[in-house]
Amino acid sequence: GIDDPGEYSSFVDRMVEYAYGATQGKEERICYLNFVLNVTTQCDCCGWSEPALTPDLGILASSDPVALDTASFDLVNEAPNLIHLDGRDLHSCGYDKFAALRPNTRGSHQLEYAEAIGMGSRKYELIKV
Repeated sequence: GIDDPGEYSSFVDRMVEYAYGATQGKEERICYLNFVLNVTTQCDCCGWSEPALTPDLGILASSDPVALDTASFDLVNEAPNLIHLDGRDLHSCGYDKFAALRPNTRGSHQLEYAEAIGMGSRKYELIKV
């Protein structure tokens, strides 16, 4: 875990840089998928799960990982809650649900940094099929 907020930004920045490095030279051959299902505040790497924050929102696809993660982040934050978060009722929408439960997390920082280093764009068009 990262307890010092100053460590969080450095850790996330390195994680973004490593992900970006792994894609170099393969940009035309990668399709990114996000399964926005059973979304919790825990990392997918955890060996347990907590109650879902929102209803299942679907599967998203893009050739731009930053746009994809931005759309996923926005969809989660605009969805109704399935659990009480930060004193808000179950129909509260439009705020960072992850930060409500884990105040040291800032998903927007990761997206902003990824865009700043050229990994992609936070602009997206959501097309439902």
